[in-house]
Amino acid sequence: MTTALITYRGTVYPWHCDHVGHMNVMWYVGKFDEATWQLFNAVGLTPHFLRTARRCRHGQNYRAGDQGKELPVQPRNVER
Repeated sequence: MTTALITYRGTVYPWHCDHVGHMNVMWYVGKFDEATWQLFNAVGLTPHFLRTARRCRHGQNYRAGDQGKELPVQPRNVER
């Protein structure tokens, strides 16, 4: 039997929750980000590998007023 890979184990504090007791989206995103790095590490995509292989990606920045516009989002290599 295969053991499942645990990518995140943590605590949800009361201040992470809204007025009806659900965890706020802001906290989900942070916990998801932490879990993603654990998954990357498990498959060999460590920070050291990403730096030495120069395989970095960055997010596209959007500003207020950009909503509704089709903006191209393309993966880019970041050179130091």
